[in-house]
Amino acid sequence: DYEMEQTDTVIEQIIRPTGLLDPEVEVRPTMGQIDDLLGEINARVEKNERTFITTLTKKMAEDLTDYFKEMGIKVKYMHSDIKTLE
Repeated sequence: DYEMEQTDTVIEQIIRPTGLLDPEVEVRPTMGQIDDLLGEINARVEKNERTFITTLTKKMAEDLTDYFKEMGIKVKYMHSDIKTLE
């Protein structure tokens, strides 16, 4: 719904012949995205589930990890500078 309110055009959707189902995608505003993400994490924690977050940069992953640690979230970052077994 948010995405449709933000544009007047429809983009082309390409269907892949793999037979795999695409995950549900939600487009949300960037304003307040960290608080929104924190809410999603807490909802998963209540269900005893895990959350996987991707970032654009290694630094962003490290900064986000530090922030979530301060908020009491059990969190670790993973990127190419970290050995696989760490």
